[in-house]
Amino acid sequence: GYDHAVLGAHVLAQWRFPEIITEVVALHHQPGRAYAEGGDLALLVALVRLADALEYRLRQGAALPEDEYFEELARSSSASYLELGPSILRATWSRLAEATSEISTVLVA
Repeated sequence: GYDHAVLGAHVLAQWRFPEIITEVVALHHQPGRAYAEGGDLALLVALVRLADALEYRLRQGAALPEDEYFEELARSSSASYLELGPSILRATWSRLAEATSEISTVLVA
């Protein structure tokens, strides 16, 4: 009966994580509330949501997706809030794929 975001935020607060981190965790599924508050909270929620979307796609394979993927991602609330268009998202893909590969290698070793 718990929302994992709220429960996670409570756990992090008990572990004395900085308040901004607990707020980001609590609101990562409620971006509208975070965007309405603005500031660092909104920025960090948008970044977490964008990172989640990118990580999901990277897990499916590091090949460069079609342009339609980047256009759709750029229309997401997180990319829109961050003012990241499809060309910027596409330009970062290879670096993200390389970093993901490096991290996977380290974690397996």
